[in-house]
Amino acid sequence: MRTAIASLPPEVILVAAAGNDGSHIYQYPASYPEVISVGFVDQNEVISPSSQKNDGITIVAPGVNVLGLDNTLYQGTNTVYGSGSSYAAPHVTAVAALAKEANASLTRISFLELITSTAKDLGELGYDTSYGFGLVQVDAFMNRFLSFEMKATLLESSEESDTWQFSWMNLSASNTYLVLGASYDGSGRMVEVKSFLVHSDIYGRAMEAVSWSSPYEVDKIKIFILSSLQECRPLYPAEIVRKT
Repeated sequence: MRTAIASLPPEVILVAAAGNDGSHIYQYPASYPEVISVGFVDQNEVISPSSQKNDGITIVAPGVNVLGLDNTLYQGTNTVYGSGSSYAAPHVTAVAALAKEANASLTRISFLELITSTAKDLGELGYDTSYGFGLVQVDAFMNRFLSFEMKATLLESSEESDTWQFSWMNLSASNTYLVLGASYDGSGRMVEVKSFLVHSDIYGRAMEAVSWSSPYEVDKIKIFILSSLQECRPLYPAEIVRKT
């Protein structure tokens, strides 16, 4: 299973129940690094004593006395109340489904960053081994996911070159991003590659605007925002700027 999970493409988002024995034991596949491990809280947003507690926990969701469909429908019983991380994990899976419906190219790295940065912090300040990054917040996630914005402005155009300026809104607050850009001519040939560091303020606004002068034959520019220098995968979907 470990090999199969590690070989999956980056667009596959994996969510699993963390476990229900309340111990620090790692359970799998939830504790694999590629998987989002979900613990569970009660109606008062307090971690359940039965929820697994270890540094593999990513996030928590409601999982105590959750109303769901019963598997005894043929006997005339329609619903049942249940508890456990298996009831919590579908909350996170549903968020992933909504996000993938909006943008099928969303990677699990992007999803992980967004769902953890918009979670409601519970327990100890910041990450902890009971609540992970906190309680999943669907509204906050979707607002951030759908409102991410890049603004591209053509500052100057001549027969030799074009100068563009790029700025961003609704990034994660107080973070540092690696921005990579690649320009292409009309035949699809790559002309040049550039990289920049961009810092976001406490409101998620980019503190720097990036300027890029490109040869006139450039037809389009692809911009990728990466989560770090080590993780060279797009954090947000590529933004494409075309010459009009």
